[in-house]
Amino acid sequence: MLASREVPALARVEARQFLRHPVFILAFIGSGLIMGVFGAFDRGVPEPVVDHITWGLDSLAGFTVVAACLIASRARRARAEELFASLPSRPRHSTIALLLAIGAPVAAAGALAASIALIVGLTGTPRPQVFAGPVMAESLMVLAQTLVMIGLFGAFGVAVARWFPYALAAGAAFLVSMQGFEAPLHPSALDMSGAVSSHAWHLAYGVALLVVMSAVAMARHGLTRLPLVAGVAGVTFAVLAGIAQ
Repeated sequence: MLASREVPALARVEARQFLRHPVFILAFIGSGLIMGVFGAFDRGVPEPVVDHITWGLDSLAGFTVVAACLIASRARRARAEELFASLPSRPRHSTIALLLAIGAPVAAAGALAASIALIVGLTGTPRPQVFAGPVMAESLMVLAQTLVMIGLFGAFGVAVARWFPYALAAGAAFLVSMQGFEAPLHPSALDMSGAVSSHAWHLAYGVALLVVMSAVAMARHGLTRLPLVAGVAGVTFAVLAGIAQ
């Protein structure tokens, strides 16, 4: 009963930590500038509008790894582990809360992308057809894939911090995550001419990897049934979705 109350409360606290972290704030502003500045020069072709938004979210995803890693390792780096250990919550509850809190930067990224798309779509000269039927469907799929990638990279940052709670690990995690911007993680691995069903499989692939990375983070507290089942299921579905896409 205690866990059911404390995890949501911890998740809210960690979500605020994400949104207030200097690394995330700077990346958020930079992403908005990339989307807005480059999107403003669009000349009516639908794809570039989505590309500019994706490029902007790319940088946000990379720095979300750093913010997640620094937030999740702050107790070790501040040498306050004994203080945190005295709290009634268990360490695994803190990790679950951190993984849930990743929803905050994902939601913020989605709101930013939607705002930029709306502004560019309504004020572009000539007006980009970002809301046209087929383009709209595939644009939403690409955006969803990018948001899942942000969540995946956030979970990766938490996992790295749980296993390697050092400041330098954040830099290493950032460099590793940069490789994820290439195929097969990045939404641009499937161009806008691909079928929506292919985008859906790529989205499922990203979600499966997010589950796997969350299981890796939870495994730090012992290979119990939850991380074991989640990890096996995630890997299995990632393989199937990877083949299908």
